[in-house]
Amino acid sequence: VEGYSQLGASTGASGRGGRLQIDATESIEVVGTGDRSVTNGLLARSLGSGDAGNVRIDTPRLSVRNGGTISVSSSSTGAAGNLDLTADRLILEGSQLTAETAAGDRANIRLQVSDLQLRQGSQIATNSTGIATGGNIQIETRTLVALENSDITANARQGQGGRVSVIAEGVLGTAFRSQ
Repeated sequence: VEGYSQLGASTGASGRGGRLQIDATESIEVVGTGDRSVTNGLLARSLGSGDAGNVRIDTPRLSVRNGGTISVSSSSTGAAGNLDLTADRLILEGSQLTAETAAGDRANIRLQVSDLQLRQGSQIATNSTGIATGGNIQIETRTLVALENSDITANARQGQGGRVSVIAEGVLGTAFRSQ
């Protein structure tokens, strides 16, 4: 998925959004345009009262760079889906994995990755913009490297924020910030 392109499942009304499932035997590459105001990538979303679907990815190698996005979201009353990713190696370079909701159920991110690298201001984030409870982030990895102002956050504007849980043998480059 490259440039001004998206692969996704969505609903704009009361219907339920579809599920996006990718099983790649070699690799997946998501490359944005460098403009973070444009959503390039893999997504499941709801723009109305219907629930969004889930995104599930299973591949040996996943690279997301240059503003690319993998996302589940709901911008209205529908529940956002969950983002589940299994890979041997996940590299984020100036990109993001997000789960965002305005209402309804939590939007969660679950990563099972042997080698996880975040660089160039990359983000793994759950966000709750309304009164909804923020989603959780669960990471199981052998090594996690977060460099160059990259963040892993679970945020909520009005409701309770989610939890970030990391199970790893080695974590490098991260620093706790209370806000």
